[in-house]
Amino acid sequence: MDESNVLDAAVRYFDSKDAVQFVDPGSDESYNMVRSTVSKLHNCELNDSIRISGRTPDIVGILGRNELIAVEAKGDKSLRKGIGQATDYRRGVHKSYLAAEASKLSVYDDAVHAAGVGTIPVGENGVIADEVQPPNPQIAGTELDSTRRALALKTNQFESGHFVFPPMYRPENALLPVLAIALEGESHQLSIKACKEAIRNADPEYSKAPRNPIQLARTLQLVEQNAQKSLQLTDYGLCGYNLVAGLQASVVVDTDRSQTEISELVINDIDDYRDNDALVAFLRDRYLATPPIRLLVRILADQEHNRMEVSQVLSAITRESPDVFSALFCSNNEKLRRQINNTSLSDREFRQRLLDITMVTYLYNFVNQLQVIGVLSEDSDKTDTNSDLQIGELYWEWDPNQIGVIGAI
Repeated sequence: MDESNVLDAAVRYFDSKDAVQFVDPGSDESYNMVRSTVSKLHNCELNDSIRISGRTPDIVGILGRNELIAVEAKGDKSLRKGIGQATDYRRGVHKSYLAAEASKLSVYDDAVHAAGVGTIPVGENGVIADEVQPPNPQIAGTELDSTRRALALKTNQFESGHFVFPPMYRPENALLPVLAIALEGESHQLSIKACKEAIRNADPEYSKAPRNPIQLARTLQLVEQNAQKSLQLTDYGLCGYNLVAGLQASVVVDTDRSQTEISELVINDIDDYRDNDALVAFLRDRYLATPPIRLLVRILADQEHNRMEVSQVLSAITRESPDVFSALFCSNNEKLRRQINNTSLSDREFRQRLLDITMVTYLYNFVNQLQVIGVLSEDSDKTDTNSDLQIGELYWEWDPNQIGVIGAI
C-alpha cells in the first residue's frame, strides 16, 4: 500500500473524531488525493511550517479540547524508520501514532508500543477503527509548548495564520476602526466597506490604506467580524474607545436641559498618544496578548544581556515557530520552507538567508511599533528601508527588568 493511501485514510479517520488537523502536503503527484481530501474537510489544512524535532509530521493537530496528536504514515517500506520518527514526535505532542497497512504494521507491534507510540492499521476500506491501539500519553514533552503555540497561531478565531502587524509607524492607528465603529451608535458594528470609507476620510496618513488599521485592530482583538460580515467591537475594543473618549471628549453645557453632556467624537481627533501612559499600557497589553509577541518577549527574557543581534532574534523565532516569522516578516514562504528543510546550512548561513527573505519595511515599522509600546528601547536599531540586511549590523535593546517580568507571566 502506498504511503499516500495510508495518510489519506488516517486523515479521514481523525476527521471522524472531529480533530483539527494540519497535514504535510507531500512532494509528488501520489499525494494529490491527500491534498484533495484536505481541501474538502472543514477542520483540516495543509501544514507548511509546524515542525517537531526538526521534522514535519504527516499529521499534527488537536483532538478534543486540548490533546495534541501527531501521525507518521508509512507505506510497505521504512516502517522501522517510521517508529523512530513517531517516537521523536512524542517530544511535541501528547499522543503520537504510526499508521501503516495492517498486516505490515502487525509485524512491528511490540517495537511500536515499547516506544510509547500508538498504531493505526489501515485496510482496503480505510482505518480499521476497532484495531487502533492508543499510545502512552506524553505530558512532559520538551517541545509541547512550541507545538501548542504553532497550532494556536493556525487555529485562532481571528483567521488561521493571519497575525498581521501591518507596516504602520504608530500602533495607536489600530484605534481608527474602533472609533469609526463606536460612532455608529449602540450597535457597535459597521460594514467593512463603510469602515474603510470612514478611515479614508480621516486625517491620519494611513487613511490611504484603510485595510492596515483594520488588520491591526483585528490582530489586537479590538474588532472582529460577525456572521453578517460586518465589523464589531470586542470588549477590548470598547475599552480602547473609552480610553480615547476620556482623552479627547470635550464637555459642553446644554442650557436648555440643565445637564452636562459629552460632545461627539470625530475620527480625525486621533493623535499621537505615546506620551499617555494609560493608552500605551493598553496597547502594550493587546500586543502581548498575541502569540507572536509573547514568543518574542520570552526569547528576549531568556537572554543573559539586554541586547541581541537581529538575525539571532529572527533565527530563534523561526526555529521555534516558523509561522511567527512568516506572519511578521517573511517575503517568500516557499524559500522559508526550503531553508527550514535544508539541514546542511550553518547557523550563520541560516541567519543570513533569513535576512534575505525578510521584508525590510515590515521589520522597520515593527521595531517602531514595539518602541512606542515600550517593549523595545529607543536605542534599538532601525534599518534604512532601502538597505540590504546584513548580519552584525542591527541590534535590539530592551529593559531587562520589564521584559523579565512580562516573560515570566
